[in-house]
Amino acid sequence: MAKKLISIATLFVLMAVSVFSAFAVEDETKNALVYGDVNIDGDITVIDATDIQKYIVGLEEFTADSKSVADVDSDGAISVMDATSIQKYIVGLNDCGKVGQQFVTE
Repeated sequence: MAKKLISIATLFVLMAVSVFSAFAVEDETKNALVYGDVNIDGDITVIDATDIQKYIVGLEEFTADSKSVADVDSDGAISVMDATSIQKYIVGLNDCGKVGQQFVTE
């Protein structure tokens, strides 16, 4: 009987660990920055491209994270070319720079 209880307890512990591990991986992925997701909402949309255009003309302020993921062509500047790359990505064209890739600090 004791062996059976230990086996059941071990099973519950293993199940709990695997559930918590799955949530930890999901949270890391959820909070990961992605090139092109300028407003950091988890989606790359025309709103992100528009935010870049607003930023360029001084109508929008960016956080450090937004600045990092807005420069999708990695030329060191946030420009209309970055907004264009996001628009290309949205409609499925090639030559989108790093749009859609996870941001990695260099």
